[in-house]
Amino acid sequence: MEPLPSQQGSGSNIYTGVPRRPFSEVPGLTGKLDTNGTYKAIGEFKTVLLWIMVLGRPHHSGSELGSNFVSENMERDIDTLKGPLNLLDTKLVGEPVFRNLMVELDGKFEKHEQWLLLNATLDVYLNIFSNMLKENHPEEVKQGLSRLRGKVEDLKRSYYQDRVKMKIQDLKDIKTNDAVVQRKAVNEFKVVYQRASQLGTILHPRVKNPTQG
Repeated sequence: MEPLPSQQGSGSNIYTGVPRRPFSEVPGLTGKLDTNGTYKAIGEFKTVLLWIMVLGRPHHSGSELGSNFVSENMERDIDTLKGPLNLLDTKLVGEPVFRNLMVELDGKFEKHEQWLLLNATLDVYLNIFSNMLKENHPEEVKQGLSRLRGKVEDLKRSYYQDRVKMKIQDLKDIKTNDAVVQRKAVNEFKVVYQRASQLGTILHPRVKNPTQG
């Protein structure tokens, strides 16, 4: 099994000052993968899963990064896909789909950003497995892909439920042109501004406080 990013010398300090890459520039998260990209993603699934299992836990310890969350059954399913999908093809050796992101997570992204990126990565894998299941593959391959997709779905239910997306949608649905809503919002502004400022200073302690002066 490939070494985890923490074993490859990536920084563990989330405030390293390294410029963060915009989410839109992270390979794979657009979901636009050709056949080679799809098969690369299958080959990287175990490495990605280890990060997702650990960082999805609200109170994970660093030692958990050395734990193996990939079961023998999952190992077997992935191994059965290597031959039929030709996962050892030299065309798949080049630019990885997700592995670079796994290496970058600790050094370039804060914990809440890591959660968002890993949640998006899970969504891409769900799309990949679903698309592959629509293709003309042998039944054994489809069964393996179906079980891998099931593992991703279980993982999302356990650690990556989209509660944030639901709350964001609730905020988008607020009728900002409603006079009553507008006046309520003004009354509540100090509380919201105070909370947003507090979190901002915790997540970005090096940034000058815009409220000063």
